[in-house]
Amino acid sequence: NHGDTNSISPEIWDGISPTAGLDGYEVNGHSVNQSYGGENLASEKGPMKRYPDQVEEKESNSVYQSQNISAFGAVVDRRTDGKVYTVREKENPPIQCDIYSGKWVRDDSYPLYPAGECSYMSGAFDCKKNGRPDSGYTQWRWQPRDCNLPRLNATDMLEKLRGKRLMFIGDSINRNQWESLLCILNTVIPENRKKLGSKGVRTIFLAKDYNCTVELFWAPFLVEQGSVNVGNKSKEILQLDAIEKHGTDWKDVDILVFNSGHWWTHGNKAAT
Repeated sequence: NHGDTNSISPEIWDGISPTAGLDGYEVNGHSVNQSYGGENLASEKGPMKRYPDQVEEKESNSVYQSQNISAFGAVVDRRTDGKVYTVREKENPPIQCDIYSGKWVRDDSYPLYPAGECSYMSGAFDCKKNGRPDSGYTQWRWQPRDCNLPRLNATDMLEKLRGKRLMFIGDSINRNQWESLLCILNTVIPENRKKLGSKGVRTIFLAKDYNCTVELFWAPFLVEQGSVNVGNKSKEILQLDAIEKHGTDWKDVDILVFNSGHWWTHGNKAAT
């Protein structure tokens, strides 16, 4: 985070093509391609999986470490093993709570946005549009054993993002989080006060009244990809020491969220 900014530079929109929504788009790791064409991906429906009402608690006994960082007006306390131990508002005293020790619980006040009605949700990720008949899966939230996590408030989130850029960088896990966040923020933004655009691996959502952007940069390996000639064949490689090309798009972003996962062992990549 490089500090508060008073305005979002219009230069971030250079070459960005406006789009009405993400429904029908698939990211393949190199570009954003329209692919679904309205096809119902749930043409082969099997029996619905039923989930238990509760998941067993995970026990944890760790010693506190007096290290705090500020994030969105909250304080994050860490344990001696480096894991986050508790999140609290700045003005409140710390609560001894391991946020990773808890269970998933049903909450009738959820979901935070109507399933199947968000234009920012990709077709492949929209369970309702793909034929799932029930809605109970949208009413789960994580409940730590010894404390409560604050409910995400869309208006409060936008206020804390005012004048800032938030960018998710990584693979489909981060894309899921990005799309879900857009759907939540969308519930409090008038239709003519938002803007969405994309170019290649970048997609930008702008909340005009808050002068903030929530962006996605698709980079499944985080580092750059290239190729070398081996004999008469071209072999794909990962350049583990190279992020300069990607990094030019990360400059001046206030908050960067990185994620990378299964791509590292996907297909032939495991053997390269």
